[in-house]
Amino acid sequence: MAGWKVCTSSVNGIDRECEWLFDQTWFHNGNGMLREVGLVLESEWGNFQEVRYDFEKLLVARAPMKVMIYCDEKLDCAESFENLGLGMRHYKHQDASERFLVACWRGAAKRFDFRRFAGDGAPLP
Repeated sequence: MAGWKVCTSSVNGIDRECEWLFDQTWFHNGNGMLREVGLVLESEWGNFQEVRYDFEKLLVARAPMKVMIYCDEKLDCAESFENLGLGMRHYKHQDASERFLVACWRGAAKRFDFRRFAGDGAPLP
């Protein structure tokens, strides 16, 4: 998306700042101050407890788009989607206007499964 500044830890060739709060953050500044955060992203390649820990950072973030990318070879993607959706519904300060994109790597199939959720945990098509 044109015009966004990107904070990330290890991407070459893009206008970026250093990693800030999340694995990746897209933002706009105005007059030298933070104006808006448009997207936050977390990724985790550990077990599901580590995935949940990073995912909960997204729950407290104020951004219209939140992305979680993860892999846990011992966990079924469908089950993990249900668990993360339950966590969204349980969180007290939900914002139904926000959107989550959740991507679970299926190593054996060598592909991602995706689910989209509203900020209140409702599944989206």
